[in-house]
Amino acid sequence: MNIQKYPQNSPQFTSRLNPIKPSTIKTKWGKLTISEATKSEYSQKGFAEKLSRFFSNNFASNTDDPCWLIYNDKSQKNIKNLMIKTFANNIQSILKNDDGNMTLLLAKDKYNKIQGACLSYGYNLTDNCQKYALYIDSICVNKPFRGFKLGNIMLNKTLKASEKSKFTDVFLTGEKKAAGFYTKNGFSELNPTDKNQKKVINLIAEDRSDYPQYIQLFSKPLKTEQPRWYDKAAQEIPENY
Repeated sequence: MNIQKYPQNSPQFTSRLNPIKPSTIKTKWGKLTISEATKSEYSQKGFAEKLSRFFSNNFASNTDDPCWLIYNDKSQKNIKNLMIKTFANNIQSILKNDDGNMTLLLAKDKYNKIQGACLSYGYNLTDNCQKYALYIDSICVNKPFRGFKLGNIMLNKTLKASEKSKFTDVFLTGEKKAAGFYTKNGFSELNPTDKNQKKVINLIAEDRSDYPQYIQLFSKPLKTEQPRWYDKAAQEIPENY
């Protein structure tokens, strides 16, 4: 999980340019409704903390990263609460400063409980990167609902909605345990033998203590005829990278 602050100007409705129509899927545990979070929903008190707790609980159950193992340690309750609060603050910042290119998909059960979520927005790695690279910040499915292709559905709905947007590529950081999921959905790992990709990798790695031991960096083109996002981003990164 890498929820980053995304400073923009005016808060807007989620996925303003490419709204995603609600849909449902059936599971052995009942029907789930997949839809975008509305501004009225994510403006409610406690929403960011609820989403943070959902992401945190699920990421902590699917990694070997010691930071997340601490989260699972019942004797470290204060640290767990601090992690949830920090993530909630970052989520709140993302939601508040949406420029219309953010998409927050939620899969809810009949009790209105979140069982799956996918958060994406323009990637702010460099000054201009958010103009052409979509960032899948976080995507996860609650453990009982895994195996019903919910993750695939949320991911592909997000990508489909972005096909007519300004984005030429999509980027994400994924747990090594989930690498198969991303490759099956057409993602490729960034190549450190390529000069431009190496510069991008080095810049990302500065703020990622979990790379490369626990996560991988994945990219997928949305518009194959356009220059790749990492080639354009590399032009803004100093040569010493």
